[in-house]
Amino acid sequence: MKFDQVAKCRQFSWFRAVLLVMVFFGLGACAQAFPSWIGVYGSYVRHNDPNNPGTYTILQNQDYVGLHAEVGVQINGGSWTVYQMNYSGDVSGNSIWTFTPTSAYPSSASVKYYFHGYDNWGGNIWDSNGGNNYTDSVPALQWPGYNAGYPSDPAGNIYHWKEEAVIGNQYMTVQLDQNGSLYDIYYPSVGLRNGSGTANEGYHGPEEFIGGPFGCGSDPSRNEANGQMNVIAGMGGIAIPGGGTNAIYWLKNTNGTDYASVSQAYETDNNVVITSNMLVAAGNNIQIAQYDFCPSTNALPIVTDGTRTNFGVYVKRFILNNLSNAAQTVVFYYDVNFNVKGDNAYNVMYYETLSNRNTMVVYDNTTRDATGSGCGPDGFGGTASTEYNPATTSSYTKGASVYFGTVM
Repeated sequence: MKFDQVAKCRQFSWFRAVLLVMVFFGLGACAQAFPSWIGVYGSYVRHNDPNNPGTYTILQNQDYVGLHAEVGVQINGGSWTVYQMNYSGDVSGNSIWTFTPTSAYPSSASVKYYFHGYDNWGGNIWDSNGGNNYTDSVPALQWPGYNAGYPSDPAGNIYHWKEEAVIGNQYMTVQLDQNGSLYDIYYPSVGLRNGSGTANEGYHGPEEFIGGPFGCGSDPSRNEANGQMNVIAGMGGIAIPGGGTNAIYWLKNTNGTDYASVSQAYETDNNVVITSNMLVAAGNNIQIAQYDFCPSTNALPIVTDGTRTNFGVYVKRFILNNLSNAAQTVVFYYDVNFNVKGDNAYNVMYYETLSNRNTMVVYDNTTRDATGSGCGPDGFGGTASTEYNPATTSSYTKGASVYFGTVM
C-alpha cells in the first residue's frame, strides 16, 4: 500500500523509487492530491491560434505519475476528436501539457476545443470555458512574414545570387540578381552617391569575395551591411493556399530547388531584362517570366499641373503560366526591403490613398553626417559611426531627400 502511494509521485528511475520508499517511512506519504485547478496563467496560452495548426497548452496544479491531460478539438462543426497531450515539464509545481497537431487546419476553418485532466484513480477536471468551449478561427492565408520573417528581414534571411543585370534610363539605375530579385537602386543619381549612400562596401552572401568582409565575421546580422544603394532586396513570391499551410516560395530561391530552369537575358536591342523561373516545389509546374526595365523618358506621361515630371521610374512585370493539366489557385506577393540612403534608422513609410493613388511610400529626408568605416557601418544606422562614410574626409553629409513610391 505504501509503495502504491509513493508510485503516484513523478518518478524518473527505479533507483529514485527506492529512495522515495525509504524516505516515506520517516517523512510520511508522498501521494499527491488530484488537481483542483486546470488552466493557464502568465505567458502561457491555451492555443497560439495565429499559428496553423498551432500548439495546445494546459497546466494543472499537481504533478505526479498517473496524471494525464487531453484536448478535444472540433473543426467546422464536425465530430469531436480527442488527442492525448504530452507531459512537457513543471513550473512552480504545476504540470505542463502540450499537443501539436500533425497537419494544418483548412484555411478559414472554425476551431473549437476544450481540455480534460484525469488520473489513473478516477479523478477528472475540465477546462471548457464554462461549458461553452474555446473558439479560434484559422485565417484565410497567413501573411508571409508572420512565422519565419520576411524574405529579407531579419538580416539572416537575405539572399542574392549573381548580381549582374543592370537597367536604367539616365535618371535611375537598377541592378538585379540572376533570380530577378532587386539588388539596389541608384537614385536620385544614376551612379554617384550624391548626398545619399550605401550601407557599407563589398558583399555578404554565397559568392562573397572579400572575406568577412574586411574580417568583420560572418554573423547573419551583417548581411545588411552590403555596398547596396537604397534597398536590401525586392522579390516576388507565390503562395499555394492548400490546407492552410501558406507555403510561400520566394523567387530568391535560397535552397536552389524551389525554382528550376532559371535563365536571364536582355531583350534584343533594348534595355529590358527577362528572367524566367519555373516553380517546381511541392509538385508545382508554374512558369514565371519577369520583365524589368526603366521606361525611356518619351514613354512616360508628362506632368502638366505645374510640378516636375519624375523620370526616375522602374517597372517590373510578372507573367505566370500554369503548365500543369489542372487549374491552380495561387496568391502572389511582392516584398521589398528598403534601406534608403544606406540605413534603416531614418526611413519612414506610409500608405498613400490620396486621389486613389494607393501607393506605398518610403522616404528619408534627414540630413546627417556619416563617419563610419570598416566594420562599423551595419546597414541599420542611427549613429554617425554606424553609417558608411565613402569620402576621404573625416565625415560625409547625407543631405539628399529621397522618396520612393511602390504601386502594384
